[in-house]
Amino acid sequence: MRIIDKHTVRLLFIITCITLVTGLSFAQEDINLNKAIRIGLSNNYGIKILKIETDITQNQLVNVNKSRLPKVDLFARQQNNVNNNRSPTSFVQGFYSDRGLNFGVDANWIIFEGFKARLDKSRLEKLELQSKGNTMLLVENTIHAIMLSYYNTLIKRESVEVQYESSIRSKQRYADAKFQYQNGKVSGYDLLRFENAMLLDSTNTIIQKSEFDLAMQSLNLAMGNKIFKDYRLTDELEYQREDYQFNKLQQKMNSLNSELQQQYLNLMLRRNDIGMLRANRLPKLAINSGLAQNINSTKFPEIERIKGGSFNFYLNFSVSYNLFDGGQINRAIEEGRLKEKIADLNIEEVKQELSNTLKNAIINYNSQLKIIKINEKLIANLGQNLILEKDRYKNGFSSLLEYRSLQQENMDAEQTRLEAIYELLINETEILKLTGSLLKYYPENRR
Repeated sequence: MRIIDKHTVRLLFIITCITLVTGLSFAQEDINLNKAIRIGLSNNYGIKILKIETDITQNQLVNVNKSRLPKVDLFARQQNNVNNNRSPTSFVQGFYSDRGLNFGVDANWIIFEGFKARLDKSRLEKLELQSKGNTMLLVENTIHAIMLSYYNTLIKRESVEVQYESSIRSKQRYADAKFQYQNGKVSGYDLLRFENAMLLDSTNTIIQKSEFDLAMQSLNLAMGNKIFKDYRLTDELEYQREDYQFNKLQQKMNSLNSELQQQYLNLMLRRNDIGMLRANRLPKLAINSGLAQNINSTKFPEIERIKGGSFNFYLNFSVSYNLFDGGQINRAIEEGRLKEKIADLNIEEVKQELSNTLKNAIINYNSQLKIIKINEKLIANLGQNLILEKDRYKNGFSSLLEYRSLQQENMDAEQTRLEAIYELLINETEILKLTGSLLKYYPENRR
């Protein structure tokens, strides 16, 4: 028989009222993982900045083709001079004034510059891809952080529920023990142990609730919320049993990993730089052409203004070729080759690090699957044991302390299972990130 004293009833009533008031004051907002990712990506300032930088690179790429066109300038110059020439060798002496107006069109066109225009376009195309890659890398990291925070909050919510159920059972066991103590069936020592167990479970419930609140705060930070929001997570705590094969995932990683793609682009840029340096060895051919009209006049004292003018057309060709520069071009090319080698070694280093991380993630994932399977079986067995132990206790073949011990074992198994699921999800998310699969959660990739 279970009896709950007036103090416990009063306490439960107060907790219920506080819960109702809190629920009315702070309405929770439903949210699932996909919605959390959308909000987090839209709030991320880094992604917004990188998108603007990508637009700048695209604008430079559009204008690079225009640099191949000739440059045409209109010009006009007006001159006013006052002269007082007393040189005996000058043809015109004395005081006089000059006025002139010169205007026309001047065009310059670089016909050939060692394929630099083509190389510059290739460089800007790679910079555009690199800028987009930086954006995708930040998107990927943001999604990764939100997923881990979301999963952690789910786990903490489940932990609170497990601990709360244990606390309720402890209170029931304490109420039973107290009733039996009053009837002389339980000693004061055993009653004190039941009270200690109840207090310990109540303390653990508060701790678990605090950890859940901290997890919710971390989720808000990962989503970039300026104001804290108390979300109601609508996703259930689920996991999939995947058969991850290292060799297949490694091939996928080598072709889709965002960090590795950036390293490949960096190598291509180093090779492009070498091409630009080699272009300095080739001749440069340019054309300069234009039209010029000159109108001028001269005024001497006591003589009418003398007017004149001229018209010019010019078409000039120029060729330049570097014969000797002290070996500067060769040294720059050699330095570029060394940078290319460094970029190539960086790729191999990143490949090795990512492969090791992928292998460890797969090993940990499979280990957590085994731990989950064992603990699910253990929880099922302990559930049956609790039913049997309860009957044994009612029939006088078992003590309340034995029932409490079995109950604690069940709660520990539940917590171990939850921790294993969280570790499983962490490693699964890491595998998705390494293989470039997290970007499937990016809304713009679905358009």
